[in-house]
Amino acid sequence: MNAVNFHIKHVKKKLNAASRTIAAIKAVDLGIIEINSDVQKTLYLNQDLPVLTGSKIALLRESQAI
Repeated sequence: MNAVNFHIKHVKKKLNAASRTIAAIKAVDLGIIEINSDVQKTLYLNQDLPVLTGSKIALLRESQAI
């Protein structure tokens, strides 16, 4: 197991998250990490990356109880 996967596994466990995406959303909600406006624009403009809209995040929160 490489170092990145090792740390991601522990972060997911600490945040009680089933996936990296849920862990990231929880971390943002808790103020552990912050997404600045430049990153948000990049995510929105880059069509190769999945974009989580407000409704998708709400559904994830509801289904994962975050």
